[in-house]
Amino acid sequence: MKNTLNNILLTDLFYKNTSIYDRILLSNFNRLIGNAKESGELVTISVSGYLEDGKKIIKLKLDSNIPVTCVKCLDVFNFKLKLDKTYIAKDSGDKHLEKKIDEVLEIDSDFKLLDFVEDELILSIPFSPKHDYECC
Repeated sequence: MKNTLNNILLTDLFYKNTSIYDRILLSNFNRLIGNAKESGELVTISVSGYLEDGKKIIKLKLDSNIPVTCVKCLDVFNFKLKLDKTYIAKDSGDKHLEKKIDEVLEIDSDFKLLDFVEDELILSIPFSPKHDYECC
């Protein structure tokens, strides 16, 4: 996958108060789509980082239509995914963190932002997706 998220240093997000906006083809996320057909759908990604009271904060927003199979009728439909989360980045030395942040994100030297985005996409899809309307 060649896109801007592969070249981002997390330290730039925090210390330069940087925001990143990108649109990536859904087909670039191999773990998410598996062997599914090529999709022209895009994932809109917004990532920003800043320091707040000495803590490293990451805000992630995702927006996409992800093709999934309805568990009732087995037809494929586009699941509208919208995600807006705030994370606190935890270095291995941090011991105490406040609870006001959505989630704690452990950062190490192997952390890859694009893999993290794909993880969040996968975790945001319902286990048993169904159409919004009566389909069967």
